[in-house]
Amino acid sequence: IMYWIHRGFHTRTAWRIHAIHHSSKTLDWTSTQRFHPINNIAQFTLVNVLALLVGFSPAVLVALTPFNIAYSAFVNANLNWTLGP
Repeated sequence: IMYWIHRGFHTRTAWRIHAIHHSSKTLDWTSTQRFHPINNIAQFTLVNVLALLVGFSPAVLVALTPFNIAYSAFVNANLNWTLGP
């Protein structure tokens, strides 16, 4: 869900809000935290509401927060690693 919401911010309508995330000259782990507040509110509110509607408990969402933060830092870290196909 987060991937598709992120892709949605790449549309003409939402790009002005999301462009700050892609504004760094060098991609690194700090890019994970570079978002417009509206981008964060919209993305995480939508994901959490959808997760709650399909039956996830609030405790699960809280428990997944550290994983989501670490994963976001990892995918934006620009490491020269290969994880295979």
